[in-house]
Amino acid sequence: MAMVIDECDENYEEILQQCINSQKELQKEITDLLGVTVSEKGLLRAAVRCLPCTCDSIDSYGFVELQQERTKLTRDVIQLSINLASRQGHVDFGDCCMMCRLKGVLSSILYPNKFIVEAKVDGDKCHLKDINDKTYEANCIGDD
Repeated sequence: MAMVIDECDENYEEILQQCINSQKELQKEITDLLGVTVSEKGLLRAAVRCLPCTCDSIDSYGFVELQQERTKLTRDVIQLSINLASRQGHVDFGDCCMMCRLKGVLSSILYPNKFIVEAKVDGDKCHLKDINDKTYEANCIGDD
């Protein structure tokens, strides 16, 4: 999913930089949490997609489809990890810190405008703070 940026907005460059920073943070979290290196090509494509362009040259390379497929696969792997770790008897069952981080990454993928920058555990609750400084609460274990 892409965030639509109005180039007439006086904060256009700041918003674009925030998008790039969010992408970098998401890449770091995916790499740290899942041990999967995320290519810088995805970051470049995401940044370019935010820019106005009158040509079809970018889409002609299939970058949009590649990004959509990568997002879907990453989302599915994280959802599967959450489902598996939510089962009693699983080696990671009860690891609220890991579950909270996974839910933060999943939330960032599902809702890119609410990119999660902080995940904290409080008892059996996970508090996810987004890039806009808004906090959401989720269950550490199981579905929300």
